[in-house]
Amino acid sequence: MAQRLKNLADTLEASDPDLDHLRQCRRDWHGLSAECGRIRHAIDTEIENGRMNPRRSVGGGTGEALPRAREAITVAERSMDHLRSMTRTLDYALDSGELGGLPAAFRTRFGAVLRSAATAMLAIGQASPTDQDLLDERIDVAATELERVQRQERTSPEASPAAHALQGTLLTDAGRLLADIRSGWQSIAST
Repeated sequence: MAQRLKNLADTLEASDPDLDHLRQCRRDWHGLSAECGRIRHAIDTEIENGRMNPRRSVGGGTGEALPRAREAITVAERSMDHLRSMTRTLDYALDSGELGGLPAAFRTRFGAVLRSAATAMLAIGQASPTDQDLLDERIDVAATELERVQRQERTSPEASPAAHALQGTLLTDAGRLLADIRSGWQSIAST
């Protein structure tokens, strides 16, 4: 998921964004959503099997890893909702020509926000236990980058009203994405 988020940043930052590539990202999100459902079902099955097994392993870590994995899938699913919204917005903006009205500086700065969010998501999705301090730092970096872009967008006189509306929509989705990553991470850490 982190790699497709980086691909979305690449598409946004491109001087001539590729509509077909963006639409492929949208199809990828739908495929990942289905995959998350399958993974969630497998995790739930394993948790239930563990409860029914009278000879559960003691100290094997599986009892803790599976609930954390279930929480990580929840974070991924909620994140994909925001990513699908972003790609839908960008698809429309690219198809209508509105994307060309976004200032290049905004596209670059927003791409940096997406890359920072991808770095945080990558840390959540790793197989080994996540370093809590490192992940908090990565989420903070992404949130700081988002705040910087929001401030600059509000004071930027160079964008048209349509561009400001498009920027606002993208920034709202990015803010929701980061909020879900942060709250999801807190759920994982407490599991």
